[in-house]
Amino acid sequence: MWLKIVSYTPDALKVTWGNGRGTHPTVYHIGRETLQQAADDARAALSRLVEWSRTRDENALPPILRAIAASGRKLKFVLFDPMMQELREPIARLSEWINEQRANGDNELIVSTDGSFYVPWSILFDGAVPADQDKCEIEAFAEFWGLRYDLTALFEGIVPEGALSPRPRDNFTLFSILNRHENYASCKSLDDEELSCLNDFLDIRIPPQSPDLSRSVFTSEAAEKILSEIRNRNVLFHFFGHGAGNRLILADDDYIELNQYKLMLDQLSPRTGDRASRTYSLVFLNACETGFGALDNSFFVGTARQGICGYIGCEAKVPRDFAIRFGLDFLTCLVGYGLPVRDTMSWLRKKHWPLGLLYGCYSYLDYRIEHPSPPKGAVAIDLPAQPPLT
Repeated sequence: MWLKIVSYTPDALKVTWGNGRGTHPTVYHIGRETLQQAADDARAALSRLVEWSRTRDENALPPILRAIAASGRKLKFVLFDPMMQELREPIARLSEWINEQRANGDNELIVSTDGSFYVPWSILFDGAVPADQDKCEIEAFAEFWGLRYDLTALFEGIVPEGALSPRPRDNFTLFSILNRHENYASCKSLDDEELSCLNDFLDIRIPPQSPDLSRSVFTSEAAEKILSEIRNRNVLFHFFGHGAGNRLILADDDYIELNQYKLMLDQLSPRTGDRASRTYSLVFLNACETGFGALDNSFFVGTARQGICGYIGCEAKVPRDFAIRFGLDFLTCLVGYGLPVRDTMSWLRKKHWPLGLLYGCYSYLDYRIEHPSPPKGAVAIDLPAQPPLT
């Protein structure tokens, strides 16, 4: 299924649903300010997970999850609350149609927006908030959209059809831009096997042992230099560090602001060639609050460039020790095992419950790298309900 929400008037948004067979006949309008306020309230509720992560008090978790679910339920209500009340009955039929599609096996939901508002889509919540006030298991909160669907949100028009095939591993580079202090401090929380795996991925050696497969830098100046060398490759653009407003922080006096970020991605955008031969890249911004912004002053809009298949970002502030583990598992799934983004995010949200809700998917779901055989440079992981790596 797909959901398209775009500006209609300064105060209203146009909402359209559909699937591979076409557009659903019920088209309606909702209030822009109402949706954004509900989204801001949901994101505020989500931020309570960060506070909880400092203590991991099991008794404190259930009310936090119920509060997030309640805010997600309100957000979903606003999404289906039309400005013209005579559309309530058609929208009720639309809701039935959505449930029918899912019952028939359509678990994919691609949200397309114009970047004029920002919603943490993964925490919209279907159904009633769990009545049991002591429940915190993932099964009790399976109606979060991030668990209910293979979910992503894309900038309107960013559907890279040529990226349907796996990206060739012999023309792939994992390009990591790292905040040296954050990377060093967070690595202290990893065990020896995890640290070895991460070092294999990042290849922080001079010169790097695998300069084509992995390049890592600690400064924006070095990043600019490396980008000119890998512009004709399929790249996973990976940032780990602080996020503040529209900046990716590398040090007190070094950062990548949004326009510089756009210029960097522009170097990775293919200029020539047919769709079959073009390179396609992906972005992983493992930094706080990179999942939202203000209109075009955002990574969501800034990442929407030719040949860039979207990004994974954070919906709130993320604890450092958790961020490094989530990032390692993301690289293990996507690079080490060659899983597509949809399976990678699905597995990560389950493994890292509930903190996995802090990450948002704004990427083409089927983006993947050819997997090695056997997987190289990856910690052995138990991938529940995953297809064989063939």
